[in-house]
Amino acid sequence: MTASAEKVIYHLLSNASGVTNLVSTRIYPAVLSQGAAFPAVSYFRVSGNRHWLMGSDAGIVHQRMQVSSWSQGVENYLQADQVAQEVRKALQRQRGTINGVEVIDILQDGDGAIIFEDEIEVYQAISDYQVIYRE
Repeated sequence: MTASAEKVIYHLLSNASGVTNLVSTRIYPAVLSQGAAFPAVSYFRVSGNRHWLMGSDAGIVHQRMQVSSWSQGVENYLQADQVAQEVRKALQRQRGTINGVEVIDILQDGDGAIIFEDEIEVYQAISDYQVIYRE
């Protein structure tokens, strides 16, 4: 599968003032780089599938994307949640041509837990999204 869902996610997050007011340009594919500043957002493809019809492909792709909202410091639990809420506002129910990709819909598909990593004192708020688009 191409990186179309990734292009859509990055474009929407980097152009959402609610997100960038909190994380600036700290929006990363896959994982945070060592020494990254916080708060930040990362995203990656979890899985995907294509729809097919009798004898042909429908050209519709469903990709599950995981988006993590990060904050650092024991006292910053609410900051991770705030970033996650702004991410949801930026992504949920977006449709149309986005960064050259024909998006049918984006749906939040799980509002996960907020995990605390003791060793590095970092919160990670995890949410999954279905990005449905036409190839």
